[in-house]
Amino acid sequence: VNFRLVHLSFGPDEKPGFNVAIFTPAPGAGPFPTIINPSFAGTPGVTAGEAPPPSTNTTRPVGFSGPVTPEAAADGFADLLHRGYAIVTYRYTQCGQDNANFRTSSFYPAYANYDWGLLAGWAWGLSRCVDYVETQPFADKDKLIALGHSRLGKLVLVAAAFDDRIALAAPAGSSGAGTGAYRF
Repeated sequence: VNFRLVHLSFGPDEKPGFNVAIFTPAPGAGPFPTIINPSFAGTPGVTAGEAPPPSTNTTRPVGFSGPVTPEAAADGFADLLHRGYAIVTYRYTQCGQDNANFRTSSFYPAYANYDWGLLAGWAWGLSRCVDYVETQPFADKDKLIALGHSRLGKLVLVAAAFDDRIALAAPAGSSGAGTGAYRF
């Protein structure tokens, strides 16, 4: 398994951004179907409490569970990697804190005139991952998959609805107003 940590930067003066961890299968150079997986866990390889540089948020992310080693993450992705998928993962709160003060965190201050909410901002962040992945030789650009659970399932639904480069949205347990029948 190959691992690398990448800092994506964009926006005014390329100052906003966040870290993503990339895992690719060891054999072959690809291109591989690529799963983009925003996660409740920390971004593998990022030190506990480390804010995504640069950021206006100087506090530890809400619900942050601490550092995730690349080795532990690779073990969790072992079946997918063995089957020939590449994985791009990151802590979702790097794209806006999961609380009422989200507009003061991440890239929101750089886009102060935008009226997007938190879920739309998270989805926009996932599309920034797609921007990067499309430039990489390891990724099969026709097989980009967005995978998320619970509120992150909603995130991937919104991202795929607005970004047609995502071939498949795979939400799991996306709850009320998610993929389930809402009226039931």
